[in-house]
Amino acid sequence: MVPALFAGVCALPPFWGALGYWGLLEGYPPVAVTAGTALWMLGFMLIRAAARQARNYYLQGGMHNPQNASHSLRHASVKRPIATMRDIPLLSDNSSALVWLFLTSLTRNPHIRLQGVALVATGAFLMVLFRSGVYGDEAQTFLLPLLLVWPSASLGLFILNMFGADGTAFRGLLQLPISGLRVLRTKHLSLIPLILVSMLLMFSVGMLIGGISLLEILLVSLTALPYFLTFLTLGTWTSIFMPFPMTGRGSRRAMGRTASRGYRTVGILLTMLVILVLSSSAGWVLDAWRRTAPVYGTVVWLAWTVGSGIAYFASLQNAGDMLQRRWPEVAAILARDTTE
Repeated sequence: MVPALFAGVCALPPFWGALGYWGLLEGYPPVAVTAGTALWMLGFMLIRAAARQARNYYLQGGMHNPQNASHSLRHASVKRPIATMRDIPLLSDNSSALVWLFLTSLTRNPHIRLQGVALVATGAFLMVLFRSGVYGDEAQTFLLPLLLVWPSASLGLFILNMFGADGTAFRGLLQLPISGLRVLRTKHLSLIPLILVSMLLMFSVGMLIGGISLLEILLVSLTALPYFLTFLTLGTWTSIFMPFPMTGRGSRRAMGRTASRGYRTVGILLTMLVILVLSSSAGWVLDAWRRTAPVYGTVVWLAWTVGSGIAYFASLQNAGDMLQRRWPEVAAILARDTTE
């Protein structure tokens, strides 16, 4: 068992730093040198790939693909079908096209692509920290909400500022015969796969390193429903009233050089505040289920789930009407990043 565990540690990049320190402390210089070299090479490759993707994304509006630059239009159209023409069950053709459009835009964003590496690496570090005994018997109380905190922290700005990554492309929606309600609904549907993937990564790390059981994974999954329903409800309104661009030069020119920095800071602080409140509520429910009062925890979870669901669907229609009225203003704010 120990050799297999050691081999697994050697194969996972998040453990290479700890492996190098172990080699130094235990007097194994080759292990330390090998781990350090591997970390350096991995970091160099990731930074180089991220820089290339970020350059292509920002210079070409997220649509540039160097591999297809030399091909003719006819060849490219044959080899690469249009992503937005794929159907999604239970959705109309227009809604399916919008979901694929938003999802493609998000997955091409270099910040989203780096979230997978950040989730695994940071999640593994935090799992080891919590399982090391620093928090004593309360480790599991803090560990389970962490499975929700880190995915929401990675995607928080994209939820509370849903249109920030679209930039000037958001203005093109003005030319389409679609309602604000449909835009909000399809935007949320495009965020759901990213939320599920980020949670799946954290669940995998938690089970492999944190010693989290399948029952605890189920409890966290149940808590995630009202957690992200509340998050998406708040994000619907903040995206309409507090939009700022998250492409190119960011929000540096969205509302003036000085104001935009404070505006982005407010967005980050708001994300942290929302995560703090929601994770505290989720942590209480999870702790009640596990130890203190399962019945009372179930009642609170049901009330939270029903309340967040009603609030979400009730506010979605009003938010869609508000977006319809503020559409030109939101589009102008998002376009200032590239027009000034």
